[in-house]
Amino acid sequence: MSKKSVRADFATDLRRGCNEVYEANKSQIWIDQQAVENFAARLPISDVASSVRGLYLPMKFESLRQELTLMCIYHLMDFGSGFDPLLLAKARRDSRETIQFGIIGLHIQGKTLDYHWMKNFSAFDISSIFGFDGREEVPVEGLPCVTMSKPGVLDRFSKALVSTVKDAGAALDETGSRDLGELLMTIIDDLRAQERSKLRAIANAANPTATSSIVSLLMKPSPSAMAPAPRLVEELVENISGFGDRGLVTLPSLAGLGGGGEKRGDEERGDEGEKNVKKEEEENIINNNSVNESNKDTAATVANEDKDRSVLLPFHRKAQALVAAISALLGAKDERLRLKDLDRLCGDSGPLTIAALRALQIIRVSEDVSKVLEGGASAAQSGHSRPQDGEELPVGNLERTLRAAAVVACDRIVEAAAAAAAAADDDTATAA
Repeated sequence: MSKKSVRADFATDLRRGCNEVYEANKSQIWIDQQAVENFAARLPISDVASSVRGLYLPMKFESLRQELTLMCIYHLMDFGSGFDPLLLAKARRDSRETIQFGIIGLHIQGKTLDYHWMKNFSAFDISSIFGFDGREEVPVEGLPCVTMSKPGVLDRFSKALVSTVKDAGAALDETGSRDLGELLMTIIDDLRAQERSKLRAIANAANPTATSSIVSLLMKPSPSAMAPAPRLVEELVENISGFGDRGLVTLPSLAGLGGGGEKRGDEERGDEGEKNVKKEEEENIINNNSVNESNKDTAATVANEDKDRSVLLPFHRKAQALVAAISALLGAKDERLRLKDLDRLCGDSGPLTIAALRALQIIRVSEDVSKVLEGGASAAQSGHSRPQDGEELPVGNLERTLRAAAVVACDRIVEAAAAAAAAADDDTATAA
């Protein structure tokens, strides 16, 4: 289904890249392993698993394809929480509530959300469907009762939504798919066929004289023939660039900031007295285009002559969230949507995750980084841009390094929770 071949396993590249970025900058941003283990020990594993629900739409759908299309559009338009304060002031809803409100309204109206509708998506649709306007009327000086339209505080958000939806519609037209639901199912069917072919090849290699009936028996639905979740993420991004999210980090990414964090050897890590950070300060609103198209298929680590190294981090937050939601919500409805290797998807790297990890003191930052985040004097001295009040953290090395640390921290939490659960099982067995 892919327009061109994709590199194998984005998740491996992401984990390797995030660990490389983290190791290069852990004097500034580091993970407190003791805090990781303390938090993991308190996690009720069964409750965590049952709470993974995804987006629930309390509506009746004519087909699975229709439901998938709405889920895809929701995740495609989910740019995070950076504009929440402005949206709450203008529309009394945060970004996710705004998108849910719009797509539910579209469904109730019976709109056909196909490639044609997406290609013609406009700023007028933003106003009429989602309840806010990217432009605002302002008085004309010297002309009473006369106003003129100009870009408002939500203009960037409006333009991001319009361009993302329009580009996705054009991509659907190019692939020959009627809507996102059809594209998704076509990709899944192709991936399942590839998995069955692998099983067939293994069976034939093991017993070249096996009859076709035996081989067919091996091809019956099984976990091995399920579509792999990481491959589905890759294919979604390959076909619809709006699902993609990449960041290029030049190492050392936090050069210019002073030290004061994790020490080498057996020395203690610094304690900077963590403060909760406003979630919008760590949000990368429009990250789909943070890396040029020409970088899409490069390796995770890119050589830059003999000087600095650059690491490409394929976060793909939207696609990962969509794939996880599809399996959690719809896997029981249709066996094709039961995906394997879900545990190989990476932890979320968004602002809410980063803020939560900092609040738990799992992710710690040096005093210099804290000043940059909170607008301290060292920001101007170091040359690192900092957020103004009410703004998101600007896209750049610091923002991407925080996201990389979040991915590493999530992996460590999972490992620690698994170890704690295994230890508890051993204690139970010993007591019995």
